[in-house]
Amino acid sequence: MKKKEKTYYHYTSLFAFNSIIENKCFWAFQLNDMNDTKETKLVYDQVEKWFAANRKKLKRSNFGKHLSEIFDFTNKDENENLPYVLSLSSKSDDLNQWRSYADNGTGICIGIEIVKQIKEIEKEKILKNLLTKIKKLKDIVRIVNNEYNIGAYYHNKFAVQGNWLGTKVNYTNENNLFIYDFLNSCYKLLSKKLGEEWAGTEYLDNCNYAISECLEVISPSVKDSSFEDEQEYRILCFPDELKEEYKINHDQSLKKRKQNIHFLAHDKRLKMYQKINLGDFIEIKNVILGPKYNGSVYTIRMLLNTFGFEDVSITKSIVPYR
Repeated sequence: MKKKEKTYYHYTSLFAFNSIIENKCFWAFQLNDMNDTKETKLVYDQVEKWFAANRKKLKRSNFGKHLSEIFDFTNKDENENLPYVLSLSSKSDDLNQWRSYADNGTGICIGIEIVKQIKEIEKEKILKNLLTKIKKLKDIVRIVNNEYNIGAYYHNKFAVQGNWLGTKVNYTNENNLFIYDFLNSCYKLLSKKLGEEWAGTEYLDNCNYAISECLEVISPSVKDSSFEDEQEYRILCFPDELKEEYKINHDQSLKKRKQNIHFLAHDKRLKMYQKINLGDFIEIKNVILGPKYNGSVYTIRMLLNTFGFEDVSITKSIVPYR
């Protein structure tokens, strides 16, 4: 029996809706253009606190200083490594999102189905798998060379640059110390492994890159609990520039990805975005007209029909908002 596809919802203005239909694509902006000022920071703030709390212990260890070098906090907000994100919600016809994202209820809620499977970012699974990988890293280190390392291998396995991924957002706050537990587990494992004769600098290098990439992969799936009511689902893509750092054969794919980067002058700055073409792996299934939309259903139907969306259903919001 065919699996029933889940519908997610994108709230937007009437102007943006018209552009989406006419151009048959959505725009995915970089993560630092989202409305949460703590985007990406929750995970890395916990890492910084962990290092601060364990500074003496790390300083005494052979690998503590080495481990800390992988976290370049001064560059964690740089655009080059941030993913491009399309924000959706599992909630339809929701008053708060009409207010926040659809011109105070005058816009449109677009129902979207992911019709082709995309890889999911699962925070708990990724953390668990990395610890397993560190345990088994002795065998992998033997095949590592200067052109390829376990950090790149790990990142490509869970977040292939240039490919679109999906993730359900996990809501947390600065008091939720899941990263503490993860780093404590890494510390214990690495302390034990470094007692073995084979484990040297190369092993540390590869473990450090793997830990760093793991944190980079999961950080876009973690948001402050203040936004929990939105029940967000994200479609995202990590930039190909990461491949260049690891010297993987990237020239052709990087050129292709750069061709998909577009620019928008908005709010006194320049934003970068990538297009997600309708039909590639997502389709529009229905649209809901906002509670304060005062145009005709006929006009919306004509727009959809003109650009090949005859099967998309149209309903009006039942939220009593004016």
